[in-house]
Amino acid sequence: MENVEKLNFNFWKNKKVLVTGCKGFKGAWLSFLLNEINANVYGIGNNSSKNDSLFKLAEIDKFVKINTIDLNDKIRVFNYINTIKPDIIFHLAAKPIVSESITDPYPTLLNNFLTTLNILEAFRNSNSKTLINITSDKCYENTGKKISYKETDKLGGKDPYSASKSTCEIISNSYLETYFLNSKIKGLATARAGNVIGGLDWSQKRLIPDLVNSIKNNKIVKIRNLKSIRPWQFILDPLYGYLLLAEKLHKFPQKYSGAWNFGPSKNNSITVNEIIKITNENFNNKLKFRANKNTFKEEKILMLSSKKAHQKLNWKPKYSIKKSLKKTFEVYMNSIEKNDIADIVRKQIIEYINH
Repeated sequence: MENVEKLNFNFWKNKKVLVTGCKGFKGAWLSFLLNEINANVYGIGNNSSKNDSLFKLAEIDKFVKINTIDLNDKIRVFNYINTIKPDIIFHLAAKPIVSESITDPYPTLLNNFLTTLNILEAFRNSNSKTLINITSDKCYENTGKKISYKETDKLGGKDPYSASKSTCEIISNSYLETYFLNSKIKGLATARAGNVIGGLDWSQKRLIPDLVNSIKNNKIVKIRNLKSIRPWQFILDPLYGYLLLAEKLHKFPQKYSGAWNFGPSKNNSITVNEIIKITNENFNNKLKFRANKNTFKEEKILMLSSKKAHQKLNWKPKYSIKKSLKKTFEVYMNSIEKNDIADIVRKQIIEYINH
């Protein structure tokens, strides 16, 4: 394992950080991580947090100052950000499910565009110095070829969710080019990660939650495409990258503004079928599954190049796919057994940082 850049804990101590989507899977992990490095964490989240979510089970509301404002409400977003005056904003709130965007495209397209626009406008008109807009690897125009997309490749999106994320990238870049490109004060970046896995993602029609639910309930899970290749990565890999980027962006906004990929190593880009095999290794072959004809068009291969983050941030993913899945299943199983999830997650974060 090559050396990876270490977080500057002094930088984060008492930094005022806002996380939108703090009750979601990724937002909850980021909020927990920020609290562990002594940041003052503020969050915007809706009221629909489930009882088995990480946010609930790890009692994240005990240390994150939560506001449930509607991010589609421009005035309330403006007022809140100008009231709390965050040093750094991570914008994660989004409607993230591809299948839902295909069934009903309007909510996904409108929400993902408008919430991003409101955050960008509030940031532009506030004293906040740093904004990282978390989008998706699906923002690229996928050619179907076995290549790794880099930040300068063409944006696209054949399904509504992917289109919404490429749109968010385009409007973020337009704000960067128009308002912040030559700024010595404000830094704006977008971050694109692959298929993130980790404990207590219960989103519907996502592979890992479906597999865990199948084992938990002793039911057969239907798999859409066993041959699909995705860049699987452990939740703390991209989050660690976002924090490294935020440190640099806050200090050197001109140098670090722009788009960044945080994808897994090539060895972690494996098929759904291989994920199932590793899952069975962790659960003593208890998984029952069958192939199911896909009801919507889905790209079979999608990989990212993280060369820019490797070279300029000295960031690299730390965990193999097998270790990532082991850590992921550890949290799920402890939640099912009703153990202390905050303690489990804290130990995983400490182990990761010290890895």
